[in-house]
Amino acid sequence: MPQAHAGQIVELRERCLQNEQKLGWDERGAILTLLGSAERALHLVQRITEESLSVSRKLGHGDETRTADHAPPGMLAKPL
Repeated sequence: MPQAHAGQIVELRERCLQNEQKLGWDERGAILTLLGSAERALHLVQRITEESLSVSRKLGHGDETRTADHAPPGMLAKPL
């Protein structure tokens, strides 16, 4: 999804920089700043999506690797 919008951001940036647009430099600067923020947000969304796909979401319920000398989570290791 973010790649689809990246092309639109580039197009808007190019339109903003064209002399035919009746924009002052303050307005151009504000638009370019907003487009840069949108581009960074899209990159962040893409990075989070890629990272979430690379990590297992299964919790360790029924984990057989726990040794007998470790107490289950949430319990004291040695009674008081």
